[in-house]
Amino acid sequence: MDKEELTNLIIESTDSLFRVSYGILRNESDAEDAVQNAIIKAYNKRSTIKNREYAKTWLIRVLINECRQLRRKKSKELTGTADDYMMIISDTFKENNKNEIIDIDMKMDVWEALGKLDANHRTVLILKFVEGYTLDEIAKMTGVMKGTVGSRLNRAKRKLKELLDDYMGG
Repeated sequence: MDKEELTNLIIESTDSLFRVSYGILRNESDAEDAVQNAIIKAYNKRSTIKNREYAKTWLIRVLINECRQLRRKKSKELTGTADDYMMIISDTFKENNKNEIIDIDMKMDVWEALGKLDANHRTVLILKFVEGYTLDEIAKMTGVMKGTVGSRLNRAKRKLKELLDDYMGG
């Protein structure tokens, strides 16, 4: 893949890259750093892309690895401010199927609950439900088997439901 193709891919994927990074790190500044570092690494390793069809999957894999590395380096729990949550929520939660805007308090509760999940579970939820990737794509991005992705997704959904039961009146 040449520089121009990779540049176009990055431009098309910028919002998605940030959402994934923010979803993992839960800190705007760290998320931006991870995206920038991943882009630099992607440019340096662009010759390793064998199939252009999977270039975005490869790019997100580079980003996930960068997020993990940054999180290990920090070695403390990362939390975002209310303003950080508001920015990411406005980008990721649109309107529900009744064309009613989702309650802002619910959005905050969802993001707080996501923050209580471990990084592996949070990552698969964001890749699946915010970014819309398939289990196969998520498996390639995270480097785990499809069955493991499915298990993590199911556990994450159950845990998220438990955390949100109070809000939903259950």
